[in-house]
Amino acid sequence: MEKLDKLKKLGLDVDNALARLGGMSDLYLGILDKFLEDNSFDLFENFFNQGLYEDALRNIHALKGILYNLGMNEEGDMAQIIVNDLRANNYMERIPKVSKKLKKNYLTYKKKLNKLLK
Repeated sequence: MEKLDKLKKLGLDVDNALARLGGMSDLYLGILDKFLEDNSFDLFENFFNQGLYEDALRNIHALKGILYNLGMNEEGDMAQIIVNDLRANNYMERIPKVSKKLKKNYLTYKKKLNKLLK
């Protein structure tokens, strides 16, 4: 699985991600393809900036699952912080700072993965 080894070198926790997915590498690679086309973060950001927090929550929660399923654990943890704060109606304390870092990492991964896989 040369492709999986390359993904590990990018910093993805592929082994734990595969364990989450019952060892199904085809499913993992399918989720990876969907990640490259995913716009959950953009939707989260737009909804959050408009004050539509339930819609923002739905999209960041979906992205959190994708991130963990791909082994992007640090990014999944950031998304979880945002989910928790949205559920607690705590909108401005950490979310802007955490989402800024998450966006940077998210876009960096997308760029590297597109280069690696396309």
